[in-house]
Amino acid sequence: TLVYVTGTGGGWTHEAVLLDRQGNLQRVMGTADDIWPFPALTPDGQDAVLATQGDGQWDLWVYDARGATIRLTDNNVDEDCPVVTADGQTIYFGSGNAATWRISRIAIDGTGAVETLPLDQAPPHYYGCTPWVSPDGNLMLYSSKDEKRGNDITSFLLNEDGAAPEVVIATPADELAPSLSPDGEHLLYMSNVSGHYEVYLARYPEGTGRRQVSTGGGSWPRWKGDGSEVYYVQEDSIMVVEVELEERLLLGPPRGLLYVGPTTHSVTPTGLMSYDVTPDGENFLIIRRVEPEAEIVADMRIVRVENWYEEFRK
Repeated sequence: TLVYVTGTGGGWTHEAVLLDRQGNLQRVMGTADDIWPFPALTPDGQDAVLATQGDGQWDLWVYDARGATIRLTDNNVDEDCPVVTADGQTIYFGSGNAATWRISRIAIDGTGAVETLPLDQAPPHYYGCTPWVSPDGNLMLYSSKDEKRGNDITSFLLNEDGAAPEVVIATPADELAPSLSPDGEHLLYMSNVSGHYEVYLARYPEGTGRRQVSTGGGSWPRWKGDGSEVYYVQEDSIMVVEVELEERLLLGPPRGLLYVGPTTHSVTPTGLMSYDVTPDGENFLIIRRVEPEAEIVADMRIVRVENWYEEFRK
């Protein structure tokens, strides 16, 4: 039996949208047939860095506020999971394949060569490895892979000659998506140490004093710029937890902030997409599906052919 589709086609496309805390559309940042579900905002919230797929390869593009696009990479390997530095000048990103995954950086205007960081002693985890870079540009945190333990949280000094990666948190579980609080004393990350992914806080750099932030599952956590809130994904929503970073760490109850809907992607450990957020916590960049136009769908037909091989031989 042979089954095929006739008509003009027209599958899902994707758009990167900026939503406020009430879910109101602020701006469509970019549209493409396929957008990797790990977008990045520039610090001013005006431009987006997106990985889009063409000819079976993921490349990075800057979509600016005027609607112009700048291609950043075209190196015959997949490049995605970008993050923009606090000064808005440099993009760090993942590139390669499962066997040769690495973290590189390039100027946001696309000039100059791509520089790959020397992380062979603690190679990055394949996909979902979006790094975090400190506001002063000196420290990077990322998820590294260990053949025996799984994925660890690792630090790397960016501006120190001869620097080597240093593992910060290593458990038999998988740890991903690290970032530091504005005071540099609290490490935020996700882990499946409980058997499923939750969001945690620990002291930095000791990695001790672990506190669970999320309840009922959580992934891809991010800080508000002043450290007063933590955001994370749970099912199809972005959650928020109020935080007090005083002498004693205080955490509020998790509450739903923004419904973002389902995603066609299933590349992340939880099968959910990531996002980015402006430093003031007022706007969120997400990737969402765009349905094909009704007349295109109506023009599509599914045809079933029995004994197709005999027909072919005729």
